[in-house]
Amino acid sequence: FNRGMWEYGNGISKDIANNMITQLKASPEMQEVIDGVMSTVKSGTFLWSVPASVEFKEGDLFYAIQHAEVKITGIPLFPNMWMLGIQVSDTYDFTQLRLISGEITFGNAVNDLGFLMQKVGMVHPYDWSISYGILYWRQQ
Repeated sequence: FNRGMWEYGNGISKDIANNMITQLKASPEMQEVIDGVMSTVKSGTFLWSVPASVEFKEGDLFYAIQHAEVKITGIPLFPNMWMLGIQVSDTYDFTQLRLISGEITFGNAVNDLGFLMQKVGMVHPYDWSISYGILYWRQQ
């Protein structure tokens, strides 16, 4: 909310991006997305901006991101080992009311508050993107 309210959607700071990268690297949801993409790649093959998406179900990444687009680029280093570039991006916005159509949860209540604040101009949507690299090894 902070960036959307007081900074009029001016993207994310380096500190926030670094925190997000640390959490993304440790995220089981991100690992599942990466494994899914890499399961279709033959050993020694280059990857060029392979699209995917991720949905976080709990914790900080759920409240901060929830849904995002992912692009994976990779350079083969050895058989079954790649240096991957991971780009995660989204538009920070609120597009739907959830309490009306879903269950009553803290996450849905916060989303609905954001939705209403965006409708009256108190929160401003913005696009964000972060990139990081990992070494990926696939067992045979």
